[in-house]
Amino acid sequence: MDARAALSAEELFKRASPAVVRIVVRDEKFKEIGLGSGFFVSSDGILVTNYHVVAKARFATVVLPSEATLFVEGVLALDEQSDLAVLKVNGKDLPTLNLLGKGEAPAVGARIYAIGNPVGLSNTLSDGLVSGLRSLEPGLAVLQMTAPISPGSSGGPVLDTSARVVGVATLGSREGIQNLNFAVPTEKVHEILAKAKESKPVPLKSAGGRPLSGQAGRDIQEAMQAIGEERWSDAVRILQALRRTEPANPQVWCVLGLLHTELGNYDLALEAFREAVQLTPDSAVGHFGMGYAYQSQKRYAESVAAFQTAIRLSPDFWPAHTGLAISLYEMQRYAESAAACTSAIRLKPDEAQAYHTLALNHLAMGDRIKALDIYQTLLRLNPTLAADLRSRIYRR
Repeated sequence: MDARAALSAEELFKRASPAVVRIVVRDEKFKEIGLGSGFFVSSDGILVTNYHVVAKARFATVVLPSEATLFVEGVLALDEQSDLAVLKVNGKDLPTLNLLGKGEAPAVGARIYAIGNPVGLSNTLSDGLVSGLRSLEPGLAVLQMTAPISPGSSGGPVLDTSARVVGVATLGSREGIQNLNFAVPTEKVHEILAKAKESKPVPLKSAGGRPLSGQAGRDIQEAMQAIGEERWSDAVRILQALRRTEPANPQVWCVLGLLHTELGNYDLALEAFREAVQLTPDSAVGHFGMGYAYQSQKRYAESVAAFQTAIRLSPDFWPAHTGLAISLYEMQRYAESAAACTSAIRLKPDEAQAYHTLALNHLAMGDRIKALDIYQTLLRLNPTLAADLRSRIYRR
């Protein structure tokens, strides 16, 4: 589009808002830990948002303006300094936004619009002016703007009057001053997208899920909310219904498997994960779930095989490396277990469980000094695991 062709606010919203989504981020227990906004830059599901929205995600979904739910396959790129992230979402033929060209920037005084989901209120439009070009720290330039940004709007697009993305909303005023808000300029978005093109997604537990319609999408969100709040009977009821209405969606089976894992119903968990893998044989998350269920049943050889399959399908899926390390340790294959721990730590340097298992391997192989060194690291990462390790060290 001609950059000089200004749209009315109504026209701009109609054109841009279909590409803006609400992002719901959950931990490994399905507890909601984040809510933000994002926007598609490719029709096959490449999504831009803020780093801080997804940094701790183990499971993430996006909700379209139609209320349909899409599942996040994984993370393509992260940049903590610029507060940007690129995700891969399972979808196709999705609406997209165009970016301001490389090397371009809006002028101070230019009118801009922001679209986001403040406190979960979908597709809220606000407007304002570019009020300054700032440098918050070396190498990090930001747009200062008067368009209000509230919690939940983080990661949403900031648009010029031609509906081109000029920045990504971030760092709203902590003091509630509504005319002091910031956006990461599009130049940084171009940089992280170039990095993402060279990457394969590091999968989340939401990988493999197929899009769900409005009602089914609301149901899966409600089920995950129930799991996060430990309302087990509600979660079972909703998922059992989804199993009947969405029998071909592997993510429904994965969520059901994770629920049964939480409840200690490992036979049922295994059955659900097997169904997910049958539907999607290349699902690293499905094979990981099978590995964890086998491990919980002390069927270590089978768990090792399942974890190894997950790693073959997705080499950077660090939870599978940790799971493999634990099962190998239980089989007294200490050197192999230590190597798996090292792989997990390389992929996720703060993975406390991998450090703990690595220390146990060193103890089993007679190297108490290395175990003590790891104890110091665990004190910082996970005091509970550190205390367990200390008791094991001095028990010997």
